[in-house]
Amino acid sequence: MNNDFKNRILEKVHKKEILMYPKIYFIVRLILAGLISIAAFFLLIFSLSFVFFSIQESGRQFLLGFGIQGIITFMILFPWVMIIFTAILFFLLEWILRHFKFAYQLPVVRIFIYSLFVTIFASILFTLTPIHLTFLKKADVDELPIIGGIYESIHDSAKDKGVIRGNVYSIQNNSLILSHNDNDKDADDGTWNVIFPAGFDLAKFRVGEKVYVAGKIDGNNIYAYGIHAFPRDR
Repeated sequence: MNNDFKNRILEKVHKKEILMYPKIYFIVRLILAGLISIAAFFLLIFSLSFVFFSIQESGRQFLLGFGIQGIITFMILFPWVMIIFTAILFFLLEWILRHFKFAYQLPVVRIFIYSLFVTIFASILFTLTPIHLTFLKKADVDELPIIGGIYESIHDSAKDKGVIRGNVYSIQNNSLILSHNDNDKDADDGTWNVIFPAGFDLAKFRVGEKVYVAGKIDGNNIYAYGIHAFPRDR
């Protein structure tokens, strides 16, 4: 039986129905697959952690506490391009892992879940490092080539979406004066009169604090529906 099977295989090889490759071919293929998977893994961690960092650094996470309007604005401002890029990398990595010999005995769903868990966990840990903040500071002074643009986009104006960042200049009753100038000459630089609904509690805010405001912008007036102070170390 074994000889018959062997003879059939040799016959198919002879007829070139099955291609034979030298051992080095499989070694090189395995090494390349390993290198690509490692590169994809680290790039995946970097891109996903950048999504976490950009949301936190820009203040967009505060929108989730501003009601339905805030959630809608959060979804509009979400870094979808980076998340799509991350998803492509993830499925590429998952596809490579499924073709490794050790993965043959694992169900596809289990490989997917393990990969997702490790990626998210590693990305969160990477976000806690100072790397992204260091890159952002370099990008702000044009000292970060190639990827500087994606870091500069974190502080891009979102005025057209009704979002302004700035420092509290003064507080009066249900309004405050907000000033912002990060020397990038974009649309959210200037002084803004932020008006809140009657009864809105501004007592917890202090002059000089950096805040994130969302509302309807009319000229230099912002009819706000939400405000949140950045952490004081920011």
